[in-house]
Amino acid sequence: MLEVRKIFEVGAAASAPIHHTEEDIKSMMQILDEMKQVQEDDELGEKLDFQFHVAISSASQNPLLATILNQVSNVMTETMKETRRIWLYSKKQQAKNCTMNIYKFPLRLNSKTKS
Repeated sequence: MLEVRKIFEVGAAASAPIHHTEEDIKSMMQILDEMKQVQEDDELGEKLDFQFHVAISSASQNPLLATILNQVSNVMTETMKETRRIWLYSKKQQAKNCTMNIYKFPLRLNSKTKS
């Protein structure tokens, strides 16, 4: 599903700037504003994230793209959740590695000065 998402989302993102209407821009801006307000509510954030993807596909003015997106919405929503979990885990691991490196840095300095 990730590859299918990538194909659809890249295509929609390429087409939307060319074919969008002012109403499409307003819709996307409204969704982005709502996303900022609900940053602590993961479930609502995920719903808004999907709505944003739907708004982009709608802005492409390709009804087939929007139809396909709606038909795979449940699978796509789950894939988006899983992608977000992987991304968050990756960020936590990066933070953990940075923290560990901070503690190791003085040890490396001490060993170099003793040599």
